[in-house]
Amino acid sequence: MSDKFQNVPVKDGAEVVFCEEVQIKEFDAFYAKWEWNGLVIENMIFKEEDLKGKTDEAILTLVASSPISEQGVAPILTKEHGYVYVSFHTKPMDLDEL
Repeated sequence: MSDKFQNVPVKDGAEVVFCEEVQIKEFDAFYAKWEWNGLVIENMIFKEEDLKGKTDEAILTLVASSPISEQGVAPILTKEHGYVYVSFHTKPMDLDEL
């Protein structure tokens, strides 16, 4: 993992199931699939400084352009600790899928 995403915070009790650094258009991103409180959550995470000047709508459109993003699902965007998180798939955990 590059230094850029080395310090992505993990919520207490969360377990990273899969993660990979990816590029969406010209932006570095960190795809993460988490298990937390009985949910499976998929995020695309960016350094906030890399998206400087981008509106929330532009960021959501960027993530929607990724083949990883699930179409038809309303994503949720949050900003904290210098990162932008776009959650685009949250569902109850199914052990058969992990």
